[in-house]
Amino acid sequence: MSYKEGSFKTKDKLNIFYRIWEVENPKGIVQIIHGFGEHSGRYQHVAEKLNYRGFVVVANDHRGHGKSEGIRNHAKSFFDYVEDEKILTDLVTKESGNLPLFILGHSMGSIIAYSYAIKYQDKIKGMILSGTGTRNSTNPVILNPIVIFLGTIAPKLQLPSMLDPNGLSYNKENVEKYINDPLVNFKTATCALGKNFITHYKKVREQLKQINIPILMQYGKDDQTMTGQEELFNSFGSKNKKKIIYVNCKHEIYNEIFEDSKGAIEDMIQWIESLC
Repeated sequence: MSYKEGSFKTKDKLNIFYRIWEVENPKGIVQIIHGFGEHSGRYQHVAEKLNYRGFVVVANDHRGHGKSEGIRNHAKSFFDYVEDEKILTDLVTKESGNLPLFILGHSMGSIIAYSYAIKYQDKIKGMILSGTGTRNSTNPVILNPIVIFLGTIAPKLQLPSMLDPNGLSYNKENVEKYINDPLVNFKTATCALGKNFITHYKKVREQLKQINIPILMQYGKDDQTMTGQEELFNSFGSKNKKKIIYVNCKHEIYNEIFEDSKGAIEDMIQWIESLC
């Protein structure tokens, strides 16, 4: 196993930081797409477990996140993130050869993942959606018209994100690490990103019927951060789709108390292996 870091340029000339965990004689590639306000380094434990089972893992810090350039927690469209992920896909597949590619998106990253599949499902062997749903549930619905309006007239204005770190997991150590991580920036987001959280699913809902690749949805029964999981599951056209709901888990199922997080990661890896 080996670990490398690098960067690539987006179409609008931002430098995007990425990590790659490599193995000899890999049987596939897993591209991890992280969530709002966090960064790729929070998935090292997931990458190491995938490495141990023979998978190359690659993950970037989104524009405006972690070590990447860009206005913090800002994007004009979720498809800006999608195109950044496509550059990373091309980079890693060029280096690693014609291996099956799986994308694993968590929370906001799951929205990016299924948006990626709308455009590029021919590149993907399977898609895992963790802590997913149709919409963010941390902001009061009554504020949605205001956020949408501000997202139109003042897209780069920063507003409180309303994200409560205690809603991430029952694992208090994980919550403390998240709060104290200097690369995590969860307290604010631009109005444009807030608008996208509210409106994106409705824009792409009909297109989700066209996604026919294998899909695994994993989420906690006590998730307080995302909602609409059942609606999302039923939106996908794929005949090969599966959902696993984890009791005693909140939003970050891979970071929960040891027994639950270990089970969620193992379920994900076994599902990937079944498709290789």
